[in-house]
Amino acid sequence: MKTKQSRRLGITGLLCLAALFVNAQITITLQPNASRGKDALLTSLARNTNYSDHADFSALAWTNRGSLVHVRALLAFDLSEIPIGAVIEKAYLSLYSYKSPANGAHSTRSGSNKSVLQRVTSPWEEHTVTWNTQPSTTAIGQVYLPASRSAIQNYEQIEVSQLVQDMVNSPGANHGFMLRLAIEEVYRSMIFASSDHLNGALHPKLEVTFSDPVPVDSCVVFQARDKNGKDAALSTLKSNTNYGDHAELSGMVWTNRGVPVVVRSLLAFDLSSIPVGAEIVSANLSLYSYESPANGSHSTRNGTNACVIQRVTSTWEEHTVTWKNQPTTTEFEQVLLPASLSNIQNYEDIDVRALVQKMVDNPSANYGFMLRLFDEQIYRKMIFASSDNKDESLHPRLRVCYNVVP
Repeated sequence: MKTKQSRRLGITGLLCLAALFVNAQITITLQPNASRGKDALLTSLARNTNYSDHADFSALAWTNRGSLVHVRALLAFDLSEIPIGAVIEKAYLSLYSYKSPANGAHSTRSGSNKSVLQRVTSPWEEHTVTWNTQPSTTAIGQVYLPASRSAIQNYEQIEVSQLVQDMVNSPGANHGFMLRLAIEEVYRSMIFASSDHLNGALHPKLEVTFSDPVPVDSCVVFQARDKNGKDAALSTLKSNTNYGDHAELSGMVWTNRGVPVVVRSLLAFDLSSIPVGAEIVSANLSLYSYESPANGSHSTRNGTNACVIQRVTSTWEEHTVTWKNQPTTTEFEQVLLPASLSNIQNYEDIDVRALVQKMVDNPSANYGFMLRLFDEQIYRKMIFASSDNKDESLHPRLRVCYNVVP
């Protein structure tokens, strides 16, 4: 990768980071060429074909011989120059447009070509990835590109600071970005150059300014697994029935034989290993979606399925809690999960720092989280795996970094 200024800092250990005292800011610029760049097109026209050497980096919905074709794009940068735990002050992505011989230029022929950049949450290989094997993404922290005003329009200095911060915090999970239309309806397109374009000046560029890592005494990862996991579903269908062993965590409103059913979920982690009064530097919750045999997957059939994560404020027991005796919650500092863009979509590294800080400050009042739809209207749902799911890799995960306050 080409860099204007760079420095490599070594840090030993993954779960215990030594405190660093230098606070200098460093800026690096990454604009890789074809041999060093990692990007690829994904197209529904040829679902099993790899397009890793395509000159375009684009999002579009068009037709081919009358059939609807969707195109999305993947892009990743090598961020190894940035030390684990560094504070990302600013990160700007620049994309450069041109008239593609294959796909033309930006188009709003049938409506807005507003697009979205999302963080990719699963691995992909540049020379093998296809539409059918495309990686998962998260809507957390996604960045919108407003509709273009002309056919040739660069999008320079798109702020992606939070997305890059997430990639730096977990280097093993740096899988880059996906570009896609916000509304994938026909005759709309955004066309940019990829790192394989002959004109190097048009290659995607990432500029990152960062400071040395915030001192952290320790980081701990909690992943609920069966017996030490505490979660339960709550359902109005059987309001006195306990679902402490249910395989799902969900926020949902659906029908059963024509009767509306509301579902919420509870989740708690044992945080006793974190000293009382510790300063929580970061706390990130990850929820993993799947196709549930009972309730399917995410759905926005009747509107947004945005959910909220709230802090629970009263006691509950995993194997006795029901809809009727569900605990109280608070909306204070609740966290919003934006509507899903696909039916299988993980929500990783959800920032729940403020909620966890309250739990650590008062351990006897650590009652965990509630997941529920923001607007509990019919035919909307988010479906995730619980700690009782057979696939342990899908169990909820909480990563907490903290400092011990003297």
